[in-house]
Amino acid sequence: MKRLIIPLISFIIFISILAYIQIYSCSNLNETTFLLENKQQELSDKSTNAKINDEAKNVSIPKSINKEIVNIDGLPEPINMDKTNWQSDKIRYVKANDKNSFNTIQQAIDSAKDGDIVLVANGIYRGEGNVNIDFKGKAITVKSENGPKNCIIDCEAKIGTRGFTFRNKETGNSIVDGFTIKNGNNSGEYPNTSGGGIYCASASPIIRNNIIINNSALNGGGIFSDGKAAPIIENNIIANNLALREGGGILLSYANSVIRNNIIARNTSRVGSGLWLAFCSVKLINNTIADNTVIIEKESLGCVIVCSLSNLEIVNTIVWNEDVPKVTPIIFGGNTEFNISHSVIQGGRENITINGGQVIWGDSNIDTNPMFINVQKGRYQLSEDSPFIRTNIGAFIRTDQIYQR
Repeated sequence: MKRLIIPLISFIIFISILAYIQIYSCSNLNETTFLLENKQQELSDKSTNAKINDEAKNVSIPKSINKEIVNIDGLPEPINMDKTNWQSDKIRYVKANDKNSFNTIQQAIDSAKDGDIVLVANGIYRGEGNVNIDFKGKAITVKSENGPKNCIIDCEAKIGTRGFTFRNKETGNSIVDGFTIKNGNNSGEYPNTSGGGIYCASASPIIRNNIIINNSALNGGGIFSDGKAAPIIENNIIANNLALREGGGILLSYANSVIRNNIIARNTSRVGSGLWLAFCSVKLINNTIADNTVIIEKESLGCVIVCSLSNLEIVNTIVWNEDVPKVTPIIFGGNTEFNISHSVIQGGRENITINGGQVIWGDSNIDTNPMFINVQKGRYQLSEDSPFIRTNIGAFIRTDQIYQR
């Protein structure tokens, strides 16, 4: 028996020493190491060469994955994912009735962490989890996969519904990108009164590449922002929205915002049919603001922008109502400073109504018909005959049509 025990103990000690050496060696590798069926395979982050049983092999390991999506114009806009993001599941994919995806946008947001992307497949999204979508303060991007014409949030005109809500101090790291948001309705009783399409309260998200259309509210038919906010609103079509009171397209209060490269057209309200600004500091850059209408006592008036107790800078922007008579493009009130340059303003300096404050009429402003392609069909791009077609004036958004209400 003793003759058997001694060799057995020696064998166990030998095996233990080998195991220790192997573990110690693995812990000191500078590259990623995998053990497969007791055979060592090394994959280097610095090359695509791998060693399998000490034999060199060439293994294709992508340094990054490019998920190509499109913007509002249908142009490609890649999402770049490095290996770390790919391995840590940074993208939360939304597709209705797909067992391998989140089925609602809100589900994906609830699961997401700061820095994640919620990527939404083509489709029409309705009902609970797909309206009144709340970012909940997360620094994430919620983005359509193939642009706003293919990814639609339909609120079905139900009272108290809108597309997105930002109310938890979101910053510019919270981005909504590439949706059609339509048929929101916040024209009821409090609290369902503001922001037919998007609502911001003390929040500063980026609102980009969306079509915000046919929404309604008491205030801010398309977008409403209040409470020391600084949203960036860029590359959107904001059209055919209705506010029963102020701000048919956009209402901003106590906001420091940049609004650039948007088409804001055919919106309606009692005051400030295109934009209504109060206690704000706002830059309007490269926008086309056209055919917005104020209705008072059944009379249509082309009052486009109302600015009260605010500072407003307008650059490279068209403010024009071709399809609406009796145009008053801009009204200022209170202690307001208005700085305008390199823009097309219908009626020129004389057609701006001022009730306090001052207008700084800068260089290269002009009162000339911009010659849109076809306003009756909602084509607000500049035609080839436009005197501004080769300039940097107006919005640079390609779109098919903006329909009348």
